[in-house]
Amino acid sequence: MTFRPAIVDIMMARPGVLRSGVGPVSMAIQFIAAQRDFPSAIRAIHTEARDLTQSDNVLCVLFAGGIAAAAPDGGPPRKLDREVRALVEHAATTGRRTLLGRIAFEPIGPAPARAVLILHRGPAAAPYSPGELATLSAFAVGLQGVFPRLLAL
Repeated sequence: MTFRPAIVDIMMARPGVLRSGVGPVSMAIQFIAAQRDFPSAIRAIHTEARDLTQSDNVLCVLFAGGIAAAAPDGGPPRKLDREVRALVEHAATTGRRTLLGRIAFEPIGPAPARAVLILHRGPAAAPYSPGELATLSAFAVGLQGVFPRLLAL
């Protein structure tokens, strides 16, 4: 028997759960899917993930063939150090979230994931709550559905 937190149904706007029929995660995914180019989509992913989880920083990292690289968002290139690349690789190859204090590595899709979200909160912030992690999981599931189209932009 599996257990599904009610917050997942709320965030994914299951029929009959919210009166409006569209939850914040669904609205974020729709906004991201409407972007016309890949850098705009990545900026939207960063903004929406930051807003949904109250994170200070978000980075989408592409993962392919054992190589991890920050997704281009139109800003300056971002280098990933060896430790971060190893954590991204672990999340992508296992399909499991990794939590290190106030940093979360969330794979987008099952293993092997094509991308991993890195979310960070500053030292004065509270760690991610179970509800926030459920929201993050719902967001990653939603992204999984639109990510192949985003990669083709």
